[in-house]
Amino acid sequence: MERECAYHDVYLQYELAGGDHGRGYRRGWDRDGERRNPAPGGGTSSALTFAINKPIPVVTISPASATVAAGGQQQFTANVRNSLNLAVTWEVNGISGGNATVGMISNAGLYIAPTAQASVTISAVSQADAHQSASATLSVLAPHPIGVRPTAAIAEFFNRNTEMCSFRAATITSAWPI
Repeated sequence: MERECAYHDVYLQYELAGGDHGRGYRRGWDRDGERRNPAPGGGTSSALTFAINKPIPVVTISPASATVAAGGQQQFTANVRNSLNLAVTWEVNGISGGNATVGMISNAGLYIAPTAQASVTISAVSQADAHQSASATLSVLAPHPIGVRPTAAIAEFFNRNTEMCSFRAATITSAWPI
């Protein structure tokens, strides 16, 4: 039974991420990976092209969960490993940059909550590989009718619905430790 073999003289040079490297001629490999020596003077060199599997980016996000008041802010940070491109695209519930209903998130990861109660997912998506991402959950608390409006000397408590003040407290200085 005859078997067809492909003989090649191939010069290989490689360098791996850990500093490992090498080079040299490889001769007479057939298609099933067994080494064969070609007849003297036989064969020619041809280019060898092969894919090197690049590492898959790993994305992490911090904090993993948070709670903010309606209209409040939360800073998120993303970290990308195994990639030269460390940039991420921020999403809120799958919407790049968010919107007024689910909240907005800046390119720097600063989330601004909507003025209504919501539960959202914040995602950092690797720009090197859009299939790689990390997510955090965020709860936006319902708006509260009582607010605090600080001024220079007093804190004014008021009802946000009626804008009527219900209590004022002057700054109190204590003569003893609290």
